[in-house]
Amino acid sequence: MAIAKCLDLSISHVPTTDHSGYPLFKSLFGNHRYCVADYGFVVFPCLDDVQDDTNPKWLIPILEKAKKSNCILINFDMDAPVDKTLKTYE
Repeated sequence: MAIAKCLDLSISHVPTTDHSGYPLFKSLFGNHRYCVADYGFVVFPCLDDVQDDTNPKWLIPILEKAKKSNCILINFDMDAPVDKTLKTYE
């Protein structure tokens, strides 16, 4: 049995939270799979090549932090903490 780690971050680390534009979110998270949650997103990142050209620039520092922490999920949630080392958006 294994217990997986999740990087839990405030939704303020995502440039937009408009749920209406599916094509927008496809490009917002690059090629990473994600689920829309009630108060944010759960991203299932591929951390093999964080610097890949398909990764949006805003997401790269977050992917690097997830990889360094051995996290297999990234949870962006309204009630999650703000990480002061990462950029936030209004």
